Amino acid sequence: MFSHMARRHFVFAYDDRGADGSSVDLVQQDPEFKTETTTWIFGPTQKTLPTFAFDDLLVDVILIDGPHGYPFPHFEYAILYDKLKPGGVLILDDVHIPSIGNMYDLLREDRMYEEIGVIATTGLLRRTGIEGVPPDGDHWYEQSYNYMRFPLPVNKYKPNRSVTLGSILDLTNSDMRARHVVKSIEPAFEVFESGVIQTTDIGATFEVELPSKAPEQLSLRFSYRSIHRDAAEGAFVSINGRKWPLAYAPDWSSAEFAFERPENGRVIVTLTHPKAIPEHDRQTKRYEFRRLGSFLKGISFAAAGAPGIPKDSEAAQPLSNSDAGTLKSRVSATLAEYAKRFKYSAAPGVSEHPYLESSAGEPISEMHALLPRKANWSIAELLAFEGAEFADAAAWALAGRPATADERLSVGDGNRAGAKVEFVVALDHANRKARNSIRVLDLGFGRRMWRTARFFERSGWSAAARITKSLFRNHARRLVERNVAVTAQIQHLQLLIRSVRFAAKKV
Repeated sequence: MFSHMARRHFVFAYDDRGADGSSVDLVQQDPEFKTETTTWIFGPTQKTLPTFAFDDLLVDVILIDGPHGYPFPHFEYAILYDKLKPGGVLILDDVHIPSIGNMYDLLREDRMYEEIGVIATTGLLRRTGIEGVPPDGDHWYEQSYNYMRFPLPVNKYKPNRSVTLGSILDLTNSDMRARHVVKSIEPAFEVFESGVIQTTDIGATFEVELPSKAPEQLSLRFSYRSIHRDAAEGAFVSINGRKWPLAYAPDWSSAEFAFERPENGRVIVTLTHPKAIPEHDRQTKRYEFRRLGSFLKGISFAAAGAPGIPKDSEAAQPLSNSDAGTLKSRVSATLAEYAKRFKYSAAPGVSEHPYLESSAGEPISEMHALLPRKANWSIAELLAFEGAEFADAAAWALAGRPATADERLSVGDGNRAGAKVEFVVALDHANRKARNSIRVLDLGFGRRMWRTARFFERSGWSAAARITKSLFRNHARRLVERNVAVTAQIQHLQLLIRSVRFAAKKV
């Protein structure tokens, strides 16, 4: 039909000539088909449309009936829509396919078109003379489909992570894993047997939302068994950033951790095994390696106070001493282990253990106590702090002071890689500029990228600054990923220091 109606008819088609039931052969061999008006462009439209030289070509009719899987009909439309003349007709075939039907619903409400109607499963729209979305712009807010529905409630896009107190969170169920397990590059949990899962990454995280009427004091309970002795070294559990050691358990053992209900009811639990042993994945026969840490079963949340469940801040604190001399020696031994693993030279004029030398009644920052003051830092030692603690930790370490309100705001919740690394780079830059002896030694490329981005900003080259910042953020994410094992080891040492300090408060 089009070969008779058009002076020039362009057909973008997959080349199936010579095949049984060939649609191209069927058309070309039809005695009514006019070859002189038709130009064939053979190949997948995903490749032929972007490379075709349309120049200033404007057409009267566009029929989209190529590959139907998303995003290909939308991709074809994006290339062709500005080639349609005012008064021209856009034809969308197979609108009964949901993704294509959604596109038709959007377009028929747009000011660029008036709807002719749907015949069987084919939708027809006539192009108006009103300018629509420019091919080099955004302008979503001018599209009727968007501004008539804006804003959409986002709750429907959020997984239902609610739990009932006292009930078992069965992560062997695939639906439960999809709802509660925080996704990472590789699966963090795998089913081992009925009712039992195993952690398969250094950090395995799941998230729940507590009932609105949950009590203030709660506990997380589960049974676990260590897969390997080596993998249990330095293992810990964190609940919303607060951490407890997870001891080696060759046989099934019960674990209970008390915590306070967060205001938003959101609880994020991470099981970290910094020395989890890589093992070949024989189940899926992939040439990849999993890091097996612990077997888990019977995960549940309940009100604290049941027999055997510690209350308040005493939950899972392993040390309690009344001997101040013993406490001091334990702190010194812990910091000696810290210094042995992460060699440093003390900053001139700064005590290595300032909180041990303070007067009894002097208030001391928790962050200050957990950081040995020194001249040469590794980025991993600072990345070990999470959440709201991070800004204060970095400021104490590199500037000898707590973070300002603006600095805390700049890093947000302290868990975004780009913001954390940028904050450390800025403090390190200030020290170098002031010729201060305190340094972060392993920033290297990241520091150069940060300085380059600042130079572009000061020069008014906003596009170059945006690109450089994007590269910096990507580098920051890789830096955090490379240091995850070392960071987890440091967090375990910090747990020991926190335990001693908790016991010291009771002396």
